[in-house]
Amino acid sequence: MTTNWEEKFARWAKPPSESEEERCSHTISMIKEALNDHPRLKTRNTTIILQGSFKNNTNIRRDSDIDICIRLNDVFFGQYPEG
Repeated sequence: MTTNWEEKFARWAKPPSESEEERCSHTISMIKEALNDHPRLKTRNTTIILQGSFKNNTNIRRDSDIDICIRLNDVFFGQYPEG
């Protein structure tokens, strides 16, 4: 059985379907809610970014995870013990 790679790559390169977009939006909403519910994190300046296969339209339908970056935009100064 021969694989038609051009057809397969074209199918993989399509943007996420409507249900996959909803899945991404729902996941981001859950993360925002979790950050807002945490007493120390809700005051932080964060940005949530969709990345990976969904962002780059290279996801495999119904078989992809959702890669999300949560970036802290605040300055952080660690306090570490001497030595």
